[in-house]
Amino acid sequence: GPIADLPSEVMENQLNLGIVVVEQDGLVTQVSEYLQTLKVYPFKATDQDTLKAVLERTSPKYIFVDESLSDFSNSFQFVYNMEAKKRFDTFVVLLSSKLPTGDTKSAFAYSVDLVVSQGDLGQLAGLCDHALAEKNIMLEPWRRL
Repeated sequence: GPIADLPSEVMENQLNLGIVVVEQDGLVTQVSEYLQTLKVYPFKATDQDTLKAVLERTSPKYIFVDESLSDFSNSFQFVYNMEAKKRFDTFVVLLSSKLPTGDTKSAFAYSVDLVVSQGDLGQLAGLCDHALAEKNIMLEPWRRL
C-alpha cells in the first residue's frame, strides 16, 4: 500500500512529513522543493485512499491541498476532520486558482492555516514561514497547558 512508500524515518517520527495533495506536476515540484529546504519529506497523495491511510498512520507537519483537484471535496474532508491535537501540529495550506493569497475569511471557512494563490507560488517560502510563525504565537498558550 501507500504506507510502504514512506521512509521508515517518517514512520518512526525521526523525519517530518509533508503531504502534497496536488495533481499538477508543476505545483507538486514547487511545493516539494520548498518542503525539502525544510528537511521535510514530501509525499504526494492524490487519491482519497492514500491520503486517508497516510493521515491515519502519521502526524504530518505540513499538508498542501490543491483546490482544483478533481475530487477536492472528498479528499479535503480527511484534512478537515483531523483530530484537534494532530491538526494543531499540522500546517495546512490551500493552493487556489480562484482565491487571493492570505484570504483570511476563506482560510477560516476551509479551516486551513493559509491560502496561497497559484500565481504567488514563487513566494511560497516567505508566505508559509510568516503564517507558521503567526500560528505558533497564537497556539503558544495552549501548548503550555
